[in-house]
Amino acid sequence: MLPDFIGIGAPRCGTTWIYEMLKQHPHVFMSPEKEINFFNNSFDKGIEWYKKFFLNGSERAIVGEFSPLYLANEIVPQRIKQVLPNVKLIVSLRNPIEQALSRYRYMVMRQMYNKTFEEALKEQLHILNEALYYQHLEQYLKYFEKSQMLILVYEDLEKDPHNFLMNIYDFLGLDNSFMPSNINEKIHITRTPRVKSFERTIVLTRMLLRKLGLSSFAEMVKKTGIVDKIKKLNTADERLSGDVGSDTRTQLNRIFAKDKAKLSELLGRDLSFWK
Repeated sequence: MLPDFIGIGAPRCGTTWIYEMLKQHPHVFMSPEKEINFFNNSFDKGIEWYKKFFLNGSERAIVGEFSPLYLANEIVPQRIKQVLPNVKLIVSLRNPIEQALSRYRYMVMRQMYNKTFEEALKEQLHILNEALYYQHLEQYLKYFEKSQMLILVYEDLEKDPHNFLMNIYDFLGLDNSFMPSNINEKIHITRTPRVKSFERTIVLTRMLLRKLGLSSFAEMVKKTGIVDKIKKLNTADERLSGDVGSDTRTQLNRIFAKDKAKLSELLGRDLSFWK
């Protein structure tokens, strides 16, 4: 069994929330692990390896997975088309400046980076690249019909989670009478760890379990709530600091202007509130 739909991005744009909501629907089977990253990092392992993530999906109506890094990887659209020509694709996007800032904060939280946001923009070029949404969607539209894609705006989720989820249900042809109990809950908020080295240990342990083929065990442990409790204990009272200075914001608006204009035309929607 292979996916009927794939969430392809973008990172830090509500994809974990979408994944968790769809995971609860009685007619959906989501891969136990959110970010399989098959089409970008593990394609050489073959389709049979990929199928293992969906072995228990036969009892559900539709099957899906979410790997947000797919969007900005130029080789992924062709690979997905090769394996799943009729698949439906879900994309969630947000103000590119806020997306870049959120990506930076996430890297700091995970001890992947320890410099300023401005330095990150110069040294971690993927932060800017991931937010050039139209550029990446254009690659997908070379292989897929626009009707196969649902392009969502994260700010709509913040305003009205119910309507946001209904749009996804309609796109996937799901019964919209089911409503998750935690639909108004914010998921995957960027935290400030009390002990960053301990946070890094959690991340590395999860990566090791996956590398050893123990993703199902990691998921089982996660379901017990132990990991969430540990993370809560290791969360400081304050949120991660760091905002975008006015000069930096002006510069970023210039960088994203052309891409944003093309995206606005593609969506048929005014995106001037992204500033």
